[in-house]
Amino acid sequence: MPPIGGHLRIEIYDHDVASTHDFLGQAQVHITRGQDDDPVPYCVPVRSYPLKPSLRNPGKSVQGTVSFCVEEEEEIDLGPIAMGELRITICEARDLPKMDTLSNTDAYAQIEVEEAVAATKTIRDTEFPVWNEEFVFDVHSEESTCTVRLFDHDPVDTDDPIGQVLVQFAHLIGRGDEMTTESNWFGIQQTPGGPTSRLGELKLDIAWTPNLDYAPPENEATEAATIAAAEPKIAARLHLTVIEASSLPKMDLLGKNDVYVKASLRMAGGDEVIQRTTTIDGGGSSPRWSGGQGETLSFDDVDAKSSPTLLVSVYDEDRGGDDLIGQCHVSLHELAGSDEEFVDVWYDLSSEDGAKRRGRVRVVTRFEMVTTLEEPLL
Repeated sequence: MPPIGGHLRIEIYDHDVASTHDFLGQAQVHITRGQDDDPVPYCVPVRSYPLKPSLRNPGKSVQGTVSFCVEEEEEIDLGPIAMGELRITICEARDLPKMDTLSNTDAYAQIEVEEAVAATKTIRDTEFPVWNEEFVFDVHSEESTCTVRLFDHDPVDTDDPIGQVLVQFAHLIGRGDEMTTESNWFGIQQTPGGPTSRLGELKLDIAWTPNLDYAPPENEATEAATIAAAEPKIAARLHLTVIEASSLPKMDLLGKNDVYVKASLRMAGGDEVIQRTTTIDGGGSSPRWSGGQGETLSFDDVDAKSSPTLLVSVYDEDRGGDDLIGQCHVSLHELAGSDEEFVDVWYDLSSEDGAKRRGRVRVVTRFEMVTTLEEPLL
């Protein structure tokens, strides 16, 4: 606790395994401290505090109390040491669905990493909310994920779920001891009880700072090394089939677009693999590859655990320099976890800065598991 004290906020949620966590209310107490050399430990006895609404849902009915005390100890068990610190900025959303008949969407976002849950303020009456709120989490496992759920605030009834974004960041953790950052637009996915179409996109800025003092417990490191030596290596081959595009803007004054697609995959080790399709001469605004059968790009040795993000870019080929028509990000984590063998999706394309819509592209993805048996060294 800082010498000058501060505000301690307690938030109460109803945990739901199958759906979203419901915010029930919060209580806040101001903690004041004496001088730095004050030898007396700080203590607030057990008290009951009435729950109040948060800034993101002012006016919503909240009831109940929470009781807690605050005690200062010289030695505190802080639990397992964190691998590093994850800073996620929930920047903005675009093209959110209109959730109410008589008003626009009053959107807020709830973010969850491991057991920690927090929420943004509510941005009222817009399908293009801007938050720019940063959240900081300690991360203890490479398997951890971040879930961002979006809601439409209802001052009278239960808040309506809009959708969610699931973010994997193992590929950031796996880059060594350096701080890594990533800024992406993520497609909002359907959530139970929410709308099923035109869910929009969410922009997140992600920064990972490793803890240089972290080291896996000796028994865990030994066990992991033993398992790695005993088991066969399992990798995945990713097949991306580009089928067609639609509503592409005209890039040249004369003639039609000569369209090709470039796919860029950043692997867990930081290397980037780039592949591209053939060019559809005169493809215009609605090119189709192989008459609608598609053209397949394959990537070997894809680590499905790290779940890297695939950048798909659509270009107009020109002699003086190819023009970027639009691009989109494909989350391989969601594709790897799908029950379908082939995942056929239309993705919205946007300009490089994410400010403008630039048509759509249809791709089919498939993961092929590859097992390599290795003889152990004797």
